[in-house]
Amino acid sequence: MFRSLLISVGCLVLLGCPGQQVDCRVGADCASGVCQGDGTCAPVSAVDSGTPDAGGTDAGGNPDAGNLPDGGSSDAGSDAGTPVGCLPNDDGRIERSEVFFQPGLRATFKISGPATFDTAGTAASDGGRRWDFTPALAGDTSRLVETKSLQGEWYESEFPDAGYVTELGQGSTLLGVFSATADALYLQGVVSPTDGTTGTKVHYAPWVKVLQFPLQAGASWGATSTVSGKYQGFVIGNAAFGTGLPFQQETYTSTVDRAGDALTPFSNFHTMRVRTVMVRETRIYTLNPWTTLLTLRSFNWNTECFGTVATLSSTDNESNTEFTDASEVRRLSP
Repeated sequence: MFRSLLISVGCLVLLGCPGQQVDCRVGADCASGVCQGDGTCAPVSAVDSGTPDAGGTDAGGNPDAGNLPDGGSSDAGSDAGTPVGCLPNDDGRIERSEVFFQPGLRATFKISGPATFDTAGTAASDGGRRWDFTPALAGDTSRLVETKSLQGEWYESEFPDAGYVTELGQGSTLLGVFSATADALYLQGVVSPTDGTTGTKVHYAPWVKVLQFPLQAGASWGATSTVSGKYQGFVIGNAAFGTGLPFQQETYTSTVDRAGDALTPFSNFHTMRVRTVMVRETRIYTLNPWTTLLTLRSFNWNTECFGTVATLSSTDNESNTEFTDASEVRRLSP
């Protein structure tokens, strides 16, 4: 089964393609607060001035994302959850209004293969931590990562409240399906770029909360979600004993555990680090049912206006909170 990941939120940055002539690189460069995918500023008149509603939940216990900021909009404009322009105030917390979640965002990331990186970082003089992502790591490649609209895609009707998709990473072509509300970012499911006998389309019930706002030291959240659908053509279901279908459940626990400076190839950022532990339980129903457990750990480093500037995931069943063996490291790059 795929290595779920929360590392997939790595593209929350609005940048132009490497080497092209651009008018802007981030929303803060534009009066409208929106730097479009081609590196030009969206006109101020294109910014949606709508007001988010009070929300609520649907029948599956998920937040009503349809009328909330970035919930299901497929345009590339800003919304009521995004200010006109974004200037970091470095106040020790990241508000929902200080990050962008929408289709049409793009950023170049340097992405490693399995590599050695000390997640503990080093002590800084101000009492925080410092993580240096600038040295070369094993298997490094540079890749343009994008958030894309679901409009016209084969899986569009399956995720009516989704806002965008983006790659999961880890060498996979699979896409994570995301939605954002006034106070959180959610992973709704995972899909393959195309359908077919080996296609993938799985749903999380309830949705997995990836980030909860405001991000501030000590904040935590979590959920247990059931995975159903098909993975590479194989059915995964909420199977009762004896049906022959595997049952998969994932429990996520996230904490804003540290603040400090993340030094990336693009720039240096003051960040809030989110630590996430995912425990996956898979039950295979045959004549002799058995259960397998998999633990994955991940970190993402977030900053005002730029969003997530670095992510890191562990190898399978890492038992230490801080570790040095990573399966993948991503960091924002020019």
